[in-house]
Amino acid sequence: MKRELLKDLNLTDDQVDKIMSEYGKNFQEINVKLADTEQERDSFKTQIADCDTQIKELSEKIDNSNNNHKTKTLS
Repeated sequence: MKRELLKDLNLTDDQVDKIMSEYGKNFQEINVKLADTEQERDSFKTQIADCDTQIKELSEKIDNSNNNHKTKTLS
């Protein structure tokens, strides 16, 4: 929001200051919420990457176990 817009509405300097102050508070609150949400998103990305790694490791263990079982069965 720009001061000029409010001035064009024939508001006094005091009214413009109050409006801009409230606007700034709201904007700051939104930025804090956005930062928190981005941090939470990044945490989820890390958790997903960790889970993907665990799945891959477990899949490899299963494959190795199946291959060992097949080798023993054929012997």
